Amino acid sequence: MATNLPIITNLEATVIHISTPKSIYICNIYIPPNQDINPVEINNLTEQIPMPRIILGDFNGHNCIWGSDTTNARGRTLENIIDATKLILLNNSEKTRFDSFTGNSSVLDLTLCDPALFPTLVWETLPYLYGSDHYPILITNQNGHDHYTTPL
Repeated sequence: MATNLPIITNLEATVIHISTPKSIYICNIYIPPNQDINPVEINNLTEQIPMPRIILGDFNGHNCIWGSDTTNARGRTLENIIDATKLILLNNSEKTRFDSFTGNSSVLDLTLCDPALFPTLVWETLPYLYGSDHYPILITNQNGHDHYTTPL
């Protein structure tokens, strides 16, 4: 069963609580490429989400740490936010977005989790776009049969 968790934020974000044999909170966030990333806003959001949690979304930042070819200022800011929140990056350098105009792929979608979840989760992209410009991301819990897939 899944229910929405009310949050207070100016960010384009939503949080759901999934009740399976164990509870988990999942936050999906979108930060447009023309919007500045505010570390305080992201920190305030993460503090509203109970543990254990997965935070994922389109952050529109490039950093070699998560598989981008280059690192830009936005990617450095995201790197600092990840360090400050003590979340773990699940990405494995697989490309998450395909630009049909240029034919290039990039990594704009990030998946973060609490350290306690990290050893149990497997992160991968699915091979087909299904009409989107982002590859669906499949997160599998190795300690059970739970699968979390990003929406298309």
